[in-house]
Amino acid sequence: MTKYSNEFKLKVIHEYLDGDIGFAALAEKYNIASKKNITEWVNQYEVTGSIGRIKNESYSFDFKKMVLEYSLNHSYSETSKRFKVFPSAVISSWRAKVDKFGYDGLKNKVRGKRTMPYDKRASDMSYEADQLAKVIEENRRLRMENAVLKKLNALVMQRTEKNKK
Repeated sequence: MTKYSNEFKLKVIHEYLDGDIGFAALAEKYNIASKKNITEWVNQYEVTGSIGRIKNESYSFDFKKMVLEYSLNHSYSETSKRFKVFPSAVISSWRAKVDKFGYDGLKNKVRGKRTMPYDKRASDMSYEADQLAKVIEENRRLRMENAVLKKLNALVMQRTEKNKK
């Protein structure tokens, strides 16, 4: 799908609105794949007074559901104009999500970095239990250190006995 600049779209829209040429002729003149593109641009311009989609625009679940219910009895183009949802392909993508996942597919997904999982054990520990866990961990570490020192001492003793012989 070719992407057209907003300046180009406005040029085509104004040429159409001047009344000299129709959608099909404009599509042919500017080598635009479909006259439907021009229809969408003109509809959006007539309704909103501007062209191009607002970035990061998101719609609520209830709004999407209301738009889809209206679109059952009306064309996507007409629905798009009524609810100011452009391009109308957005509505058809919502319909596809509903067909595939049900209305839950319309809910906005949380984006961004996921939070750390909640560790209930750590937050429910009392101060005494926390201190006990620290003491137990220190005791384990000291036992390991003691075992290493005993082994080192045994190796040193073994080496000194070898040197005496």
